[in-house]
Amino acid sequence: MNQLLTRDVVISALARDLQVGWRTLWKAIEGPLQERLKEISDQASVEALGLDEHVWRHCGPHKNRMITGVVDHTRPKRGKDGKTKPFARLLDVQVGRSGAVAEDWLASQGKEFASKIRIAAIDPYRGYANAISATLKEADMVVDIFHVTKLASQALDEVRRRVQQDTLGRRGHAKDPLYRARRLLLTGANHLTEKMATKLDALLQEGDPNWEVTITWTVYQKLIDAYQQSDSHDMVTLIDALKDCPIPEVARLGRTLKWLFTNEGVARV
Repeated sequence: MNQLLTRDVVISALARDLQVGWRTLWKAIEGPLQERLKEISDQASVEALGLDEHVWRHCGPHKNRMITGVVDHTRPKRGKDGKTKPFARLLDVQVGRSGAVAEDWLASQGKEFASKIRIAAIDPYRGYANAISATLKEADMVVDIFHVTKLASQALDEVRRRVQQDTLGRRGHAKDPLYRARRLLLTGANHLTEKMATKLDALLQEGDPNWEVTITWTVYQKLIDAYQQSDSHDMVTLIDALKDCPIPEVARLGRTLKWLFTNEGVARV
């Protein structure tokens, strides 16, 4: 099927190469081919676009390359239950990670494509933000939940390691309470069973004398919860409060999120 779409091969020639009849080949590819052609035509109706970097790792002597992935995040229509399922479709991959790469790709899609984009989701990178500002002037620029929660989880890990050093004067060992709690701390509160929650509480009671890890864990959970709300009021209030937190890692997280919210925006995608 890929040869039909990308190499301008007719069905009769492909059937001859595969040593099968025309009808046999058509019966095998008709359904998948129609679906693929529909996907291609649907690109014109993309309303939510994502730009994200990725490292293309090679084996052998080749060097790793940075690439820019372009993803369709347009949510499908709501079903009978009134809900929509998460959706992502890779539209293209461009070599390089820069604002110029993203801007050139967006410009090449034409004005009609750009006019339909309502949301542009990016990672915390100024180059992508500049590209969106230059080409998708009507779109709302947002930072997706993955990158925001990743920043929060990094802050939580830093606090846990620092408290470990402050209380025991060394890195965590297998039997240390904070080391044992490391995976539970990064689990969403809604995914914790009663047994897991009881265990986490006991470990924090034992290994977190000044409640610094506990407070940071609470912040982490509140950030996740804020993305589930219908508007950004809770997110704004939380970010403003974080900047004045006496825990240095949390205060730094608040300043970073404030910069993201002010310059790129934060939304639930």
